[in-house]
Amino acid sequence: MTHDHCRRPFRCVALALAGAIAGHMTIALPAQERPVAIHNARILTMAGEPIDRGVVLIRNGKIQAVGAEVPIPAGAKRVDAGGGTIMPGLVSAFSRAGLTEPRGDPDQRRSSRRSFRRSRGSRSAPKASNRAARKIADQLYSRQDVFGELAQAGITTLGLAPRDDGFSGRGAVIDPTATDAATMVLNDEAFLLITPVPGSKAKKLVKEALVKAKKLVEERKKPKPAAAKPAEGDKTEAKDEAAKTEGKPADKPQDKKPPTDAAKGKGSAPGQGGPGKGKGKGKPKKDPNIDAIADALEGKTRAFVDLRSAYRLVHYLKAAGDHQFPDTVVVASTLDNNEGRLDEVVKELRGLSEVVLMEAKLTTPAFGRAVECPAATLVDQGFDVGFLLPDQPSQAREVFFALMELVRHGLPQAKALAGVTAVPAQALGVDDRVGTIAAGKDADLLLFTGPPLDPASRLERVWRRGRAVEEAKR
Repeated sequence: MTHDHCRRPFRCVALALAGAIAGHMTIALPAQERPVAIHNARILTMAGEPIDRGVVLIRNGKIQAVGAEVPIPAGAKRVDAGGGTIMPGLVSAFSRAGLTEPRGDPDQRRSSRRSFRRSRGSRSAPKASNRAARKIADQLYSRQDVFGELAQAGITTLGLAPRDDGFSGRGAVIDPTATDAATMVLNDEAFLLITPVPGSKAKKLVKEALVKAKKLVEERKKPKPAAAKPAEGDKTEAKDEAAKTEGKPADKPQDKKPPTDAAKGKGSAPGQGGPGKGKGKGKPKKDPNIDAIADALEGKTRAFVDLRSAYRLVHYLKAAGDHQFPDTVVVASTLDNNEGRLDEVVKELRGLSEVVLMEAKLTTPAFGRAVECPAATLVDQGFDVGFLLPDQPSQAREVFFALMELVRHGLPQAKALAGVTAVPAQALGVDDRVGTIAAGKDADLLLFTGPPLDPASRLERVWRRGRAVEEAKR
């Protein structure tokens, strides 16, 4: 009795220690290692038929499995969707969120605002420039509330675009839930933006830049000449000569042979080594803007062409000629009835691209009253249509009401939802990660209380890479 009585405390201590160790091991595991299972949901995968009552299993920020019969592993965190609807996170492929406020000290900002007020009244034609090498990511200030607010509104991927006309620069893909620029920028060369504007000077700028870029592409394709290897005897002689002169002082200037007329540049053609202020010396300096355009011509970078009307489309095609980008996305940032809409020049548009990003709006003809849906017209013609989402969080929440209007005027519901998920993801080149719900993709998900295009439905939860956006507050 005494012996058992003495051993009992040790047993209790051992059991308690084992439990504590086990508990400690469970707590020590990283939170993302624990799988999350969202169940009791209608799932719009945007990659196939809807799943009426299914499960999305998430592990380490990725979708591990999705379907009606997905087993939920023991220890997984269960999230009951309550019969609501799960769809992919929204993708805003052409945004200027966070780029509207001038950066710098308050005095500079006030000066910028005054300059803006003065220039706003000017009626001069927009000036185009070539700033193709500029990266919008270099101007990004990550710690802005607008990004987190857009994520809470359901936008989980952003494509930021430059503003200038002409060759505007290179856009970036960002994660709006990140808290620093290093993790926020996912791709700082996502696309090259071209914004053609009317006018002979702008047309000339586009034409000349494309011609130079095409020449550069051709030069890149030429095989590089191999460096001539010295013969074995030449190597020995060079070594002997070096050994003889080792330790001797360098030749004096007067010992050198006087330069010939050719070396002085006398009689040479301009730009071929003649005298002047550094003109023609050595190889011509590389233009990074032409390099950036050449990359797009080679298909290394996709091109976004912002054509706001049929008029601009026709003039751009004339300026570009045969120098077309192999991977092009057309952006219609406005619907201009006075200059003709893009859905009215389908033949010319198809020669440029079959992916169009446009406003989710209805319109009326310039001289008519009938309401028309340009998006439905383009979809009927076989185009992939994505929609531009607002940059203000309060307006971003209203995008589904705009989609409802388009559906009422002929746009299929599946195409309307694909226009804010799968198509813009394809346009940005991130469709391998986002835009649809499938195994292996990022767990960017939205949970609605009902069908997303039901006026009574509301957005209840947002996940970015498997984490609720509330958990990633800025």
